[in-house]
Amino acid sequence: MRRLLLAACTVVALAGGSLAAVGAPAAQAVGAPATWTSVTPAPMPPPGPSSSLVFDPATGQLLAYDSYNDSNCTLPQTQVWTWDGAAWTDHQQVTPPQGRDAAAFGFDPASRQVVMFGGSAYDTCPGETFTGFENETWTWNGSIWAQQHPAVSPPARYTACAAADDATGQFLMYGGMGDGPVDLADTWNWTGTNWQQLT
Repeated sequence: MRRLLLAACTVVALAGGSLAAVGAPAAQAVGAPATWTSVTPAPMPPPGPSSSLVFDPATGQLLAYDSYNDSNCTLPQTQVWTWDGAAWTDHQQVTPPQGRDAAAFGFDPASRQVVMFGGSAYDTCPGETFTGFENETWTWNGSIWAQQHPAVSPPARYTACAAADDATGQFLMYGGMGDGPVDLADTWNWTGTNWQQLT
């Protein structure tokens, strides 16, 4: 059985008996044993405050996206790592998404790809100056990020929530904070090539 537990935008994924978490631990599932194991694999992703983590059922791996730069700009602006249950693998990208925080991030069961939308964007190193909210759509096919160019796109935002609905096979995104700033309460479905607003 696979469970996804969400707690304060922290994703904890249980797949094939392996548990992985970023940030604060989520509440224990009813009936689940309380067993945490500390591991220190090498190599490991560098520490960063803006990591996103999602389970990718197409590859059976956890995907970590991190857009953190340190003050001396010694780290790449965008880092992509996968966890296979035993080791981290670094995936350097030729044309990765621009560094951003709090993008909507999840797995689309229809296209069998990870989808990322929006986020709070920063310029290239040095400086990490805030440049606004994004309305870009990116997909991860298991090895590379590719920017999509849908005819219809949600307004720019960050801190939106996104998840797959297994009953309908849809990838849904809800809410977030838009330019203004203003709280958003809209719902969108990613069709694999376009965004469709739902009511």
